[in-house]
Amino acid sequence: MAKKRRNRGPRRAVVQVAPRAGGGLALEVNGVVQSVTVGERGPDDAGYWGLMIPPERPARALLLGLGGGTVAALLAKVYPGCEIVGIEREASVLATARAELGLDEIAGLRVVEADAFAWVGEHARSEPGTFDYIALDIYEGGRLVAGTLGTLFLREVATLLARDGWLAVNLTTTMRLPAQIQRVENVFALTDTRRLWGNVVLLLRPRDESPPLSAG
Repeated sequence: MAKKRRNRGPRRAVVQVAPRAGGGLALEVNGVVQSVTVGERGPDDAGYWGLMIPPERPARALLLGLGGGTVAALLAKVYPGCEIVGIEREASVLATARAELGLDEIAGLRVVEADAFAWVGEHARSEPGTFDYIALDIYEGGRLVAGTLGTLFLREVATLLARDGWLAVNLTTTMRLPAQIQRVENVFALTDTRRLWGNVVLLLRPRDESPPLSAG
């Protein structure tokens, strides 16, 4: 007689900090590097995170998938005075980043512990067009979180983005990459594709005309 499987519930993330090759520290979640500390060379020595920095200084930035704060630290270094809102749902990631990576020391950063999908859905209606840079980097370990490239969610992100703003999206090289890029291009205008090892960073602008969000 077959044994019944136990419902083990969601897997708890294993978060740890390890030395980074070449110096500094790396924050790992389930064995996958999620964030690194930023050195003197800034974006030139920050892996794919350096590719996500926009070519123009943003006044207000939104980071969806803050992690340990690599992009936030780079923005603060490259564009001092930038106001940064970082959204991260994993309390253990935030606790580790605060204790070991100096997350709370990043100038201009306001950390929000929340689910990015719920936060974006709420704020797309309450403060549209108020961010001139948005970074989309929502991963669990090495996997893109389901729904990140959903049309409704991308439209909500577009609503938050200023008309002359920049969106940076981190993807990875898989068989699904062409379809993923197409999904993003259905909502945003692609201006640049940056590659480093297995990461593909898209830099995008809002399209001239975007369908309005449903009032419901």
